[in-house]
Amino acid sequence: MVRRARIRARAWFWWYARPADDWEHRKQLDLPPPNPIAAKEGSVIKLRCVTPGEVALVVQELEREDILVSVPSYLAQVRECRKKGYVELTIAATAYESIPKDLRSSVEYQYYVPPAERPLPLAGKIIGVLAGFTIIPGLLPFFWLFTRYLNNGDDKKARQFLYSFLLGFACWLAIIVLAVTVF
Repeated sequence: MVRRARIRARAWFWWYARPADDWEHRKQLDLPPPNPIAAKEGSVIKLRCVTPGEVALVVQELEREDILVSVPSYLAQVRECRKKGYVELTIAATAYESIPKDLRSSVEYQYYVPPAERPLPLAGKIIGVLAGFTIIPGLLPFFWLFTRYLNNGDDKKARQFLYSFLLGFACWLAIIVLAVTVF
């Protein structure tokens, strides 16, 4: 009985501790990557990685150059990522400073899209087309979502939502014109 409970708990924990879930958690909190990525503290440099998957890639790149990296266990990485929002790697400062500049820049690369520059999701585009296609009930969600995007500062989402609404309206207009000319 105890063994089954442990197996279920382990299976639940492994599902809970996936790196993709950590990234989704960071996206929901809308956190930018930690700045700076590399910080020197005495004779070591601490690298901050966003997810455990990124840790694995950074360690792989550094081990190709024969640099030893102190890496916490996977479960500790997941806990630290949940708690702090990043995972810290420890590297000897002399070894890190000896690697070529191109490798150092690839290790310290940050990719972050601010919320105002994120595109409208597919569901939002579909809602926009349906709102444009059904004019009378569709105007209410259109104005509600369009003003919400503008008030939140999501200009790109507002523009894409307007384009999808106009596409739906153009399709509705084309069907009306075809129906009048054919029949």
